[in-house]
Amino acid sequence: MLNWFAYEAALSFEWELQLIYDTTRDLKILKKSEIAPCAITIAKQLREVLIRHRASAAAFYSPATVSLSKRRPPSRKFNEGYRARQKTRPLLAASISPQWVAGCFPKAAENPTLAAILAKYLNRALDDQLAICRPCEFQCLSYLDEPCFMFGS
Repeated sequence: MLNWFAYEAALSFEWELQLIYDTTRDLKILKKSEIAPCAITIAKQLREVLIRHRASAAAFYSPATVSLSKRRPPSRKFNEGYRARQKTRPLLAASISPQWVAGCFPKAAENPTLAAILAKYLNRALDDQLAICRPCEFQCLSYLDEPCFMFGS
């Protein structure tokens, strides 16, 4: 499942970098040929960080499980408070570092400010991806070692 998350993250990174490329084409900050390989490299680095920290409770917050018991459902007030806490609780405590960006793009290696700006945009793409992952039923970040059942056996 973690490979699926890394794939989705790489697509998000590529999309964000493509938008940066399109808006700054005249400045020649990024080369079009660098975008896809760098998006994949950064997603792989993020995947490695997740693998290293998967046992740590600080790195992952498991989503709540739904109980299908015959007990009385919780009160409406409880549910509203729970939903509010779930929206503010981070799904993943990891981010893209400017050093990763500098390792991929030569211009960012020369200019640390550019690396920080690109990392900010890539972290925004990661946040957007995590917002999509939060309600997803597959929960790739919770079941890291499991095969992705989205595609069947």
